[in-house]
Amino acid sequence: MLAGCSLQLSFPIDVVYKPLHDLAADEHMKKSRSRFDARPIPNKNALMEIMQRRKELRGFAMVADQSPVRKEEKYWTTFLNQESSFAVGAQKIVQLTKYPVIFVGMKRLSLGHYEVYFEELATPPYKKEGYEITEKYAQATEKMILDAPEDWMWSNRKWKRKRGIYD
Repeated sequence: MLAGCSLQLSFPIDVVYKPLHDLAADEHMKKSRSRFDARPIPNKNALMEIMQRRKELRGFAMVADQSPVRKEEKYWTTFLNQESSFAVGAQKIVQLTKYPVIFVGMKRLSLGHYEVYFEELATPPYKKEGYEITEKYAQATEKMILDAPEDWMWSNRKWKRKRGIYD
């Protein structure tokens, strides 16, 4: 999806990613994500690097349907009929940068052929409190999955953690 969007848009797209434990695999992923003038951003450096690049015309992509890290702040909602947590880093970044939020979905048309679509989720000004953007993302992701459940990676362990007492 990153390569397809990069080829069609007139500006580069940087992807925020979680580094892999296997260094060789991580290097391979960084190299493949760096094509078409994209610059991968490790998730721990995301806010700082996005703020440094804010005057450049760039897009920033975040994959956010996976289960957040235990120590991270998270937002809980009902997703695919189960209580689910979502990382809130993207919401916090757009609240600071005042960037618009675009959901990028993909639909498989046939073997090896895909259609990418864009859906505007939010534009500034944003509320300082709440998780409205994260909720809209969860709803858009859920709709994409329900439209084509065979295309979602069900093995990503979205529900590996349950809500704790203080979540």
